[in-house]
Amino acid sequence: MSLVALGLVCACASASGQGMASMPERRARHAQREFEYLRRALLPSVPARSGGCDVTIGDMCYWDDNDDAPLPPERPRVAVARDQLRASLDSLGAIDSMNDYILGQRVRYAVEAHDNAGAAAAVRHCAATRWWCEALRGLAAHRAGAESASAGAFDSALAEMPDTMRCSWLDVRLWLPSGTHVGRRHDTDCEERAAVSARVFWMAAPLLTWRRHAARDEYLSRRTWAKLLEGTVNPQYSSWRWDSEELLFRFGWPDQWARAEPVIGSMKFLDATVVGDEPRPSFSVVPDRRALESPFTANTGDWRLSGDRDASMRYAPGWLRSIDSLPVQIARFRRPNDSMVVVAVYDGRTLLDSGSTTFVAAASLSAGLESDSTLALGAATSVPAGAIVLDAPARPVLASVEVFDSVGGRAARWRAGVAPLPSTAVMSDLLVGRAGPGFAPASADSAARIAMPRFVATVRDTLALYWETYLRPAPGVRPRVTVRLTRSAGVLGRVGRALGLSHAQSGPAVSWEDGQPDSIPGRSLRFGLAGVPPGRYRIEVSVETPRARGAAAREIDVVE
Repeated sequence: MSLVALGLVCACASASGQGMASMPERRARHAQREFEYLRRALLPSVPARSGGCDVTIGDMCYWDDNDDAPLPPERPRVAVARDQLRASLDSLGAIDSMNDYILGQRVRYAVEAHDNAGAAAAVRHCAATRWWCEALRGLAAHRAGAESASAGAFDSALAEMPDTMRCSWLDVRLWLPSGTHVGRRHDTDCEERAAVSARVFWMAAPLLTWRRHAARDEYLSRRTWAKLLEGTVNPQYSSWRWDSEELLFRFGWPDQWARAEPVIGSMKFLDATVVGDEPRPSFSVVPDRRALESPFTANTGDWRLSGDRDASMRYAPGWLRSIDSLPVQIARFRRPNDSMVVVAVYDGRTLLDSGSTTFVAAASLSAGLESDSTLALGAATSVPAGAIVLDAPARPVLASVEVFDSVGGRAARWRAGVAPLPSTAVMSDLLVGRAGPGFAPASADSAARIAMPRFVATVRDTLALYWETYLRPAPGVRPRVTVRLTRSAGVLGRVGRALGLSHAQSGPAVSWEDGQPDSIPGRSLRFGLAGVPPGRYRIEVSVETPRARGAAAREIDVVE
């Protein structure tokens, strides 16, 4: 991503906070200004961009440049000057170890130099304001990818802050998509604001089974970074501005800078345009407003991780190079004592073909952000494809199925709300797989082992269908089971049927009386596709008695 500061670059500096500054702080502020003036004078040049802005805020023009070439590296002289500045800040910090400003700038320029160890060392024996020490620890740990340490430090920072500051830091309105009702009121009280931020951070976690606090830590790191930049000179302007702050909160702070050269003879020939590149690849991890307002009815399409030109925010986790959509089949089964089984079948082999053996696959069912709201969690290692079976209380949940290559930094995920089957449900979901010779699954666990994550089969395949029935018919009454394959008519066909102008194209069907004992809920059937023309089909299983009926169906593509 890039953001551009438009306008003449002045050589003035804000004097806010300097009235009562100590001698070491005054020297530190002078050294910081001199470094930034030098950096700005030595910015590499790039051609002016001809495209428009994705987002305009104040004098700032922002666009998503994940696919653009990176800016040129900074000049060696700038790196040398930064090292000199850091040495000076370290010396001044030894003189005035309780100074918030000096400590903050030591962490700022260590992070900027990609010296995570140096940033952590600066706050190891922190004597400055308590909450500020913890916030800087959180920032340093987050930049190093140590999310457990980062989450703990930010928890401490929020606990130590004055109430009004904590309330302000948990204001996530800039991350909310346009039209979102939750948390948009300006007079939202602090308890409600904390609840809204918790929901946003939970829904925005890049992976819910791996570093689930990363989105929250990123937001609080941006809050910390804004405090570091306040009242200081920066490459965009010589003082911190509201539009810079908003872009920082939404898209992060650049880690590369350049000067865009305007076309000779243009109206902006004398203007200085500073261009910044934020870390990449970045993703729009906050879902659409529908999911934020109703998490347990969210669907996979509510997250547009890339390609959203006017996204409300973006985040570049340093430990992730890519996040793809993971094909998944989900099936739900009722269990006694108000519980359920959820089967998640996944396949990330075509997405994560890095040759790595460090895959971790995991699935979770979560009812909220708190640790005790994760109702079930299952994992498998070194396997980019397979099935995870989760036992959980029968509650609405946000379900997540994820495969992560920790060496290659690549992930694939599926995320959506899942509701339990109603207590009155006659039958379970239909679990569809490919049948091996002579094999018919006898349980949800055995069916999961052969289930398919994508509903695509060839005309040479034999499907294995598994379902459970929860009917308890009267003595002597046998439920009738029907399995039918119906050709899907597409959008026009569905409209035609709705108007009574066409009819569904029925395919093979089988029907029988179910004589299995009620104590064994599982049922299975092998269903061959030989002779079925290629196309999209609806495969439906129905179970009925004179007094009750239930059905479950899947859409499946049959190919040559």
